[in-house]
Amino acid sequence: MFIQYLIFSFFITFFTFLESASKKYKYGMLLSFILLFIFISIRYDFGNDYEGYLYNFNRINSLGDIKGSQFINLETGWIFLTRTFKNLGFHYLVAFLSLLYCIIIYFFIRNVLERKYLFLGLLCFLLNSGIFLINLSAMRQTLALILFLFSIKFIIERKIILYVLIIYLASLFHGSAIILLPLYFIRYFKLNKTLNIIYFVVYLSFFFISDKFVDIIKVIILFIKPAYAIYTEDENNVKTVIGSGFGVIFSSINFILLLYFSSREKFENKYLEISIKLIVIFFILMPFALSIGMIGRVNFYFSFFTIFMI
Repeated sequence: MFIQYLIFSFFITFFTFLESASKKYKYGMLLSFILLFIFISIRYDFGNDYEGYLYNFNRINSLGDIKGSQFINLETGWIFLTRTFKNLGFHYLVAFLSLLYCIIIYFFIRNVLERKYLFLGLLCFLLNSGIFLINLSAMRQTLALILFLFSIKFIIERKIILYVLIIYLASLFHGSAIILLPLYFIRYFKLNKTLNIIYFVVYLSFFFISDKFVDIIKVIILFIKPAYAIYTEDENNVKTVIGSGFGVIFSSINFILLLYFSSREKFENKYLEISIKLIVIFFILMPFALSIGMIGRVNFYFSFFTIFMI
């Protein structure tokens, strides 16, 4: 299966490679995303959540009123979208979401990367199973993610009202998106040698002390949103051990390299600058994300930006 997916990834990115290699092929990446859209829009029974979304789609559209039903805690935006596609069917909803996904990801990658890096960026995006494949499965949160990507232009343009409106819209599809509101002020988040050392020390410290704060964070999450109780439980009820290991070493090396090069970079591209800052947040939250499902859900929004560590 891995070999087939590898072949698929290189096939999709081939045209982007041509654009990265030569100015003659200026529509190469566009063609790559058209092919990607075709593939993901016709997918069937892909991912752990597909059957659940299909079941919810059919059940919600069979109910006149969801009050008192199992869907009472489901975000209103998703219910509205589900009922909008009632007559067309679930597969058209998947195709619609795939179209939005491809359009926003396409323009965002173009805004962040120079032409010569487009191929590597798209390849990293497809080969990172924790991003692309998970995005195809987690439809509600992926919709919130692409709305967040769209909202970043309003951070750059300093249009706080539009940013807040887009994030609020995203929260109507996945409630966790509301935590993204303070990120409007991320432009004040500095990257320099002194602060980068502090960021790394905080990140490393969290690996050793995060277990002492897990219960406190769980109580806070349950107080804010009781419906997210399921995300405060460790998977399979097993406590995650995150104090040491090769995974920590590998991620630490990546984080060090990111901090080192970012401290030397004078960012002219604001999209790239914000992306790097969001990757820093991703690493800092990582120790908690490994232990608490809800923090992992929040880090889902930041994991996408790691494709720009090229």
